[in-house]
Amino acid sequence: MTLFLTSVQAIKVRSALEVGSQTLRVTVTDRCGASGQMDVIITVEPLVYTVNIDIKHDISI
Repeated sequence: MTLFLTSVQAIKVRSALEVGSQTLRVTVTDRCGASGQMDVIITVEPLVYTVNIDIKHDISI
């Protein structure tokens, strides 16, 4: 899977681990080879069919 974000370069997800009922801890690598982890918090509003993703990233260079 590849994520495209406006605030960071495109990154590749290497692994994802569920750490809470709505939280994934994701290990990623960017195009420059830097890698790190980010917690992805996913909330779903079923009546509106909206998915909000809050990403907190810590990528080491």
